[in-house]
Amino acid sequence: MQTKQSAGIVPHTRLTMGAIAFMTAAGVIHLALVPQHWSHSPAHGLALAVMGLLEIAWSVAFWRAPSAVKSRLGLVTALGLIFLWAITRVAVAPFGHGGPEEIDAWGVISKLCEGLAAAALVPLAMSPGNEKRRWRTVAAAAAAAVIGAWATYGVALAAEPLLPACDVASAGDHQDHHHDEHQDHGHGH
Repeated sequence: MQTKQSAGIVPHTRLTMGAIAFMTAAGVIHLALVPQHWSHSPAHGLALAVMGLLEIAWSVAFWRAPSAVKSRLGLVTALGLIFLWAITRVAVAPFGHGGPEEIDAWGVISKLCEGLAAAALVPLAMSPGNEKRRWRTVAAAAAAAVIGAWATYGVALAAEPLLPACDVASAGDHQDHHHDEHQDHGHGH
């Protein structure tokens, strides 16, 4: 007779609920940022919408039926989005930004949420068996996340010429507006 554990079904625990909560929060942040980014680059807004919907869809699927396979998929998703974010902070970001993206509070908060979701998923994603095999599962998920992040970055750069152009004036105003906000907050206004 097969038990739930041997069938790969993971019971709801603090770890599963934490992973769901943090991944959902990151998804909601991504969706909340869509209008802001859509105004200067529809492709960037669409990318954020896809990321947010992916995270929320994973959360719902994992809540309905948590499993080791879904734990691994969640781990790859969370780590992949963290790696993609890091890439776009040091390399030219796709969709007409002209350089790396700036580090902002909402980006850091969403990455913190994804990092906490990933931390909760590590023990759930590990394969049963000896310690070496367990860590190989996590290493494979991390490798898949890095490969997926670079592949997504490459596809976005390749697709950029096919997508609506970034409104450079609006993007500049957008960055200047954030800069002004930071200055205002720094002077106590």
